[in-house]
Amino acid sequence: MDRIREIVLSVGRLDLRERLAHGQVAFLIALYAVGTAPALILVVVLARYTATLAARGAEGISSLLTRTIRLVAIPCLVAILFTTLLARPVASFEHLGSTIPVLI
Repeated sequence: MDRIREIVLSVGRLDLRERLAHGQVAFLIALYAVGTAPALILVVVLARYTATLAARGAEGISSLLTRTIRLVAIPCLVAILFTTLLARPVASFEHLGSTIPVLI
């Protein structure tokens, strides 16, 4: 009976490294979820632009590309700069070995 109790208690315990790894994974998943929200908003906005152009009977894709570039280029550059500047502090706060997981 003591052996069974020992096994049950040991399964419930996590090593400190394992707890840190679970925290890092949870943080990266949350960061990904927050990062995908603007992408989903962008998809909806582009679908609206496409539907508007189709309703007007606009030929070609040049006007859609022009609007898309105008809508996306500057915010994407700002997001890339912001992520690059904050990668090292975030990696050090989360005790990550490198900044690659944050940048991805």
